[in-house]
Amino acid sequence: MPKELLFEIGTEEIPAGYMGPALSQIKEMAQKYLTDADFKFVSPKTYGTPRRMVLLLPEIEFSSVGATAELQKILPKIIAGISFPKSMRWGDGNLRFARPIRWMTAVFGGEVIDFEIDGLKSGDFSYGHRFLGPSQFIVKNFEQYQQELKNRFVILDQKERKNSIKNEIEAAAAKVGGKVLPDEKLLETVTWLVEYPTVLLGSFKKDFLLLPKEVLIIAMRQQQKYFSLVNDKENPLPCLLPHFITISNMKVDEPEIIIKGNEKVLAARLNDAQFLFEADKKVALAKRVEGLRKVTFQEKLGSMHEKAQRLARLSEFVASVVDPKVKSNAAHAALLAKADLLTEMVGEFPELQGVMGKYYAKLSGEKETVALAIAEQYLPRFSGDGLPTTKEGAIVSLADKIDSLVGYFSLGLAPTATEDPYALRRQALGVLQIIWQAEFPVSLKNLIDKAATLYKKSDKEKKKIDKDLVEFFSGRAENFLESKKVSKPIIGAVLSLGFNDLLSVKKRIEALEKAQGRAELELLKSAMKRINNILGKKTSKKTVGPKFLQEPAEKDLYKIITETQKVFEKKIKQRDFEGALNALMVVAPFIHKFFDKVLVMAKNKKVKENRIILLGAVRVMANEIADFSKVI
Repeated sequence: MPKELLFEIGTEEIPAGYMGPALSQIKEMAQKYLTDADFKFVSPKTYGTPRRMVLLLPEIEFSSVGATAELQKILPKIIAGISFPKSMRWGDGNLRFARPIRWMTAVFGGEVIDFEIDGLKSGDFSYGHRFLGPSQFIVKNFEQYQQELKNRFVILDQKERKNSIKNEIEAAAAKVGGKVLPDEKLLETVTWLVEYPTVLLGSFKKDFLLLPKEVLIIAMRQQQKYFSLVNDKENPLPCLLPHFITISNMKVDEPEIIIKGNEKVLAARLNDAQFLFEADKKVALAKRVEGLRKVTFQEKLGSMHEKAQRLARLSEFVASVVDPKVKSNAAHAALLAKADLLTEMVGEFPELQGVMGKYYAKLSGEKETVALAIAEQYLPRFSGDGLPTTKEGAIVSLADKIDSLVGYFSLGLAPTATEDPYALRRQALGVLQIIWQAEFPVSLKNLIDKAATLYKKSDKEKKKIDKDLVEFFSGRAENFLESKKVSKPIIGAVLSLGFNDLLSVKKRIEALEKAQGRAELELLKSAMKRINNILGKKTSKKTVGPKFLQEPAEKDLYKIITETQKVFEKKIKQRDFEGALNALMVVAPFIHKFFDKVLVMAKNKKVKENRIILLGAVRVMANEIADFSKVI
């Protein structure tokens, strides 16, 4: 008969970032160990607060006697198996854990699962909120346990806590005519910081709104875990309000005391930021570039000053291909791109690299496009982040990422299966995203070669870097296209032609996707299948001999191929792969007629070879669009 298993690990407060991964591990281990021990169960559920990790199996049964004995082995293994970024030992014990374990609750069908770990014994009791409801209570089952926690000011379900916080901060923001600046990461963090969330609304002096908004947001988010508020208008763009929201883990009779304390702390932080901003404004951004000689990019790759010089040259190279009119602005932005690393504000808030460069560039009289490019150089910074919105920004960002990739790969510092300390996977993905969105007609290989030349690498070194980076990009390209919801057959068919020219890859995919479902494409696919069956892997590049054409069907095919080739080649040069595909689909009926009326393997050797050359001409065109053997 199925029983309920409730297992709780009670601890000191665990860091917010540890909780989600730890609960995932608990669930995975429970599924594995219980399955290996022949338990039958419904899917495990996990819950958590800063002081507890909970595993619930609503229905679990064992085929024979001895379920308790098996669980006595499994539960300690789960505790010992949880991996944290940092662990500690406490007392005289040997167990390493994120924070000291204070109690363990293990109840199976209303009975205690007795076990011991580092001298601490399991039981059928738990505790409420550390301050609001600290008393011990007996645990009988999950429903009773969860209600007892609520009575003691603990909301166990993290989803419930998160929704409660979200609803309450939105209501608090509305009281001052604003709305919460969306911040999913902060919302997730504060959910793991409290057991009983209390939303408090505070304010700060309006004078601080003269600071760049990013400074205010970072100061509130990073140090204090405060939510920023903006006005409720869309046009003009929403502006910050002189208010913040903080989440307390306490319910008090006089919240004003806590609010004033938070306001005082924030005011001190913003006063410091204001001082730093005023000090930075005294030095023009361009005058800081020389100081980058003393800032190391990488020990063996030189200074940030050297990197800035390379970025300017590489940006000129990209701009000459993309749009020569922006070459000057892109190169100048690249030269200034790293200068804000020497500012006091970026020293205090490293997250504002590039962003502060934009503000200081504007204050120094630089062009708007130059300032925006400086801000956009780091985009995208993380998965789901925005991409550069200006051509100059996209160019500088692309140059920055290619320079770093080539530099680190030249030192043999490519990512491993488990480590990527320089975030090179993210930078490679950023390269693909930028080229894809901006539709830059650039050669990836040429970019790599130019960057390697700027590093003064030898031809032998360049070949090694090129080989390693192309292989590295290959895996990223496939994943990137999958994220774009491109079907695997189309990915395989297009990437088999290479991905050096990513814009052509994009246009090929768009052409194939647009043609999906059309009868003409199906006819072409089946025609290419018949051609591939005849030709195998070899394609002759010899010219068709008209004098060897005998049957009307092969003469018709030759005529339509000759007419199509001129249009087709023009379309390919223009990267109009949709037009090229449309032209090729016109040939498909003639191919089928050819196969139906003509014997390819004619007895006459010259006639036979000529027919094979004729079919090869079709495949040469088809291979400009995709490997149709993979599309079928």
